[in-house]
Amino acid sequence: MANIAVSATKVRPLVPSWVATGVAGEALQHGQVVRRNSNGAWIKAQADNATNASGLLGIVVAGGDSSGNVASGKVISVLLWGRISGFSSLSPTAKYYLSDTAGAISDTAGTVSRILGYADADSVAASEALFFAPEHI
Repeated sequence: MANIAVSATKVRPLVPSWVATGVAGEALQHGQVVRRNSNGAWIKAQADNATNASGLLGIVVAGGDSSGNVASGKVISVLLWGRISGFSSLSPTAKYYLSDTAGAISDTAGTVSRILGYADADSVAASEALFFAPEHI
């Protein structure tokens, strides 16, 4: 299992996309996969067990400092569906999954298999863009 490299300063939602705002429930970084916790805050998602892999997923796209770091309690923007840039070495049309590593995307399924999306084959820089459309479990 290889986690996909992300450049936090290059993470941007692309058109089309659906973005919501919320509050960081822990320290986060742009490009990390997050889920809503029982208090409605966004925390890192991971595929190590069903609880950490379930519910509404998104990717942090804004909030925090210029390096992409977000402190707990800060307002963030989260991509819920759509195209997003900032990744490296994606294989066009390949599936990408939630990783067993908190907040990460992988090229293979984790303990709990949850597809997050596909590399964007229609993008000018297909190796850097992901179409995020997480499957529901």
